[in-house]
Amino acid sequence: MSWALDVTNTVIRAAFNLYFRQKKGKPIFKLSADTFVDDIFPYLLIDELLSLRKTCKVFYLLTHEPIIWKRYMRRLRVPLAQLRPTFKFTERISNHEIEFLVTRACAVERSWRRGIPRIKGRRILASQYKIIDLKLVPGGKFLVASAKDKCNYRFYILVYALDVMYGSRLLARLPTFFKVYDIQAQYMDYKGVPGMMISYVRRRFENGAPPYIDVSDYGHTTPIDTHHPLIYDACCIHMRLDAVEELIRPDLNPHGAKENYLAAAYTLEAPFRDVFRHELPAEIHSASLFSVDNQPHMGFAVRNQSVALVELNTGRKVTFCFEDVPGFEGRPHRIRALRFLPSQNDILVIRSISTIPGTPETHAFEIYSVPGQPGYHRVRPKYAWECEDKWGLNTEFTISDPANFARKTGPDHPDILRREYCPPTIWVFAPSENPKGATYWYFRPEPEVEWRNGPNDKFIYKSISLRPYHHSNRNYFERALPGAERTLFYEYDKDGTDAPPIVGFRRFLFPEKRFGTLYPTDDIIEPVMAVEKDDRDCDFAFRYIERCGNLVDDVNKDGGLAAITWDENSGRICLASDGNQRIYVYDLAPVLEPHHRLAYQWRTSLIDPKPEIAAYLLGQ
Repeated sequence: MSWALDVTNTVIRAAFNLYFRQKKGKPIFKLSADTFVDDIFPYLLIDELLSLRKTCKVFYLLTHEPIIWKRYMRRLRVPLAQLRPTFKFTERISNHEIEFLVTRACAVERSWRRGIPRIKGRRILASQYKIIDLKLVPGGKFLVASAKDKCNYRFYILVYALDVMYGSRLLARLPTFFKVYDIQAQYMDYKGVPGMMISYVRRRFENGAPPYIDVSDYGHTTPIDTHHPLIYDACCIHMRLDAVEELIRPDLNPHGAKENYLAAAYTLEAPFRDVFRHELPAEIHSASLFSVDNQPHMGFAVRNQSVALVELNTGRKVTFCFEDVPGFEGRPHRIRALRFLPSQNDILVIRSISTIPGTPETHAFEIYSVPGQPGYHRVRPKYAWECEDKWGLNTEFTISDPANFARKTGPDHPDILRREYCPPTIWVFAPSENPKGATYWYFRPEPEVEWRNGPNDKFIYKSISLRPYHHSNRNYFERALPGAERTLFYEYDKDGTDAPPIVGFRRFLFPEKRFGTLYPTDDIIEPVMAVEKDDRDCDFAFRYIERCGNLVDDVNKDGGLAAITWDENSGRICLASDGNQRIYVYDLAPVLEPHHRLAYQWRTSLIDPKPEIAAYLLGQ
């Protein structure tokens, strides 16, 4: 405990003695509310402030003052949920969200580093459709879903708002006419308008569907052996957030005042705007969204031959083809994954090379410079490494996105306080089949020149971990949902379908001391969280997430896992099963929607506090 809490406890006891001895029941606090908020509370840790809240109704309400939690947010050094660009940090309309963001970030960080994360919240989003794919926008505020109707005839993109006043709900729906997969979503400005950029891929038959074959019946990774050629579309749409803010503002109740809510929705423009569409007779895969100099871009692989990068504001397109890996000329190469590296404007590409049938493949990790001119280019890698496949890595490779971690999206948002000067570590994961488990690598950034221990040092990714790491699982297969600092693994059992039953979840946290060289910041920031003995980093990279029984049962009883997504900063898991029309939302931190909080009800006079307490809180 800090000295400030001891002083505050003395004041509380004196105030209580005076309060309960008064015949008229009026509080006689010698200190004003401003004194507590401005002079005492800033010296308290979050844990101490929450303990103080439990003492009486006065402090229960007073410790909900938004300015207290805004100060905590400015000093917070743990990963904070990415804020949407239209979030007004300094305005009153966003006050009800501040405390929730801070306490959730602290709760997720503490449980994650202790190695004992638990499922602490469960919600269900009802839908009229069967869910195909899910994607959480970084920060966990919005959820994008690919869905279809019961007859497998109509297909849509759905956008849900989570953690909003009066309950999470569906905001918008867009018909896509064909099955949509490989959804990506980011906060991005399009021609100066802040919003959500959503990319997706779809496929269809070029000359109409042949009889008895429906391409939507197959998973997107399932090869279709047919003489009828397929057409692939890479698409991007933009959803402006100023219209979204009108629908989720705290004074608009879609249940109590449905007419007002519908009237507000009808006055808005159409929510989606077409940004980009590229049609090819070759397979499109590994789509991703990223920003270069605050300009939105989309990247995707075309078959196994090339990668295309598109600047979405102008339509400028760069396509580059790769040369064969030295020593493997003439051998079949296939692109497994790609990721843009924002700190150096390069692109990381993973390719697999087949040598002799029946022998293990070789995986090549290559970093390329992005050509500066539009058009078609043939390029060679700046850095390259090869690794022989000893584990049967026959499924997808996934790469963490360093740009999603603690990204500042608004001018009035608090500055991001990092633990290191360098960008986040990049992780590469691949499920293994022989033996079962997962193989992973990491790319640590290094100073471009000699490190001077300053914020102006430039870091680049130019080396891979000295050896690949493998996590063996005796019983089940594993798949990773990577994050820059928090990666979620889920175990599943193959049953020959596209919706396998899941078994459990693990958290992955690689101990930092194994990296060797760290680049810590020298910023002096007063702590906001109590550091307990159990808060030190866990030495085990993998730990099971507890209390997953309901989660596993919810999915498996209805046909297995159809879609899953994970947001590392909010600690949120969203998933859907194959046999129902629900989206399950699970949280690793206690989550209570704003309108269910007792303090909010008191503050909005739904439950009117005692007049003398209200007068005290208002400074009257």
